[in-house]
Amino acid sequence: MGAHGPSILPTDPDNRATARFWAAFVDDKLVSLLGQIWAAEGEKANALVFEKAIEAFVLLEEAFIICSKGKAFFGGDDVGYLDIALGSFIGSIRVIEMMNGTKILDEAKTPHLAGWAERLYSDSLVKDVMLDPHELLEAHKKIQAMSKAASD
Repeated sequence: MGAHGPSILPTDPDNRATARFWAAFVDDKLVSLLGQIWAAEGEKANALVFEKAIEAFVLLEEAFIICSKGKAFFGGDDVGYLDIALGSFIGSIRVIEMMNGTKILDEAKTPHLAGWAERLYSDSLVKDVMLDPHELLEAHKKIQAMSKAASD
């Protein structure tokens, strides 16, 4: 534990590099795909983009299995760097799933990640700061309506 609390990064250099690699993957690849789906503005998102997003989550499923070493989170027993990097998008992912009627965190294709998302959302350290997907969806609808009204 450092002067300001426990580190969110693994102490082992290889595990730290792995966490940073996958966090960069989330930032570089996943954010772009989710943004493309989100920007579909109520229309069904492009099937190819959805498929790419699901492929990215299948890769993250494999990363979770390796990084978690059978524990609850990417960081092991506790929420860590990669949990935070990916977890910050769970609310948006759930909104996208509601808007499109399609599962991205699919229990059949990514069972470990689906379980991880549930554990993360209910973890005592994060549950009070995670946005409710239904509230996010309502906010998204209001923004869409304002944007449409402004362009008319």
